[in-house]
Amino acid sequence: MPRVVHILLVFPIVATACGALNSAARPIATPIPITTAIAPPTSTIPLPPPTPTPRVVRYIVQEGDTLLSIAERYGTTVQTIIAANPNLENPDWIQIGQELLIPIEETETGP
Repeated sequence: MPRVVHILLVFPIVATACGALNSAARPIATPIPITTAIAPPTSTIPLPPPTPTPRVVRYIVQEGDTLLSIAERYGTTVQTIIAANPNLENPDWIQIGQELLIPIEETETGP
């Protein structure tokens, strides 16, 4: 619904007692009402898509696993796995049976 704003413009008009214009006479303010409508904005700024919430999978290292192979299997990066496992002393040396936390971004279809 448009908002209505009333604007009052005042223009000084100088006139003498007999009606002739005179710069020395006292000005008379004549209000001229103007009404205008202000329409609400028609466009909206689209919101960014929601940030995916990562879930964490507990993974037990199997024979032949590397951080790269695990990262590729879960669609993440080696750096993400390292960041999620601050107790990982040497990322180049993982052991069979070691538990790793693997952050996975939630998608509509799932990982």
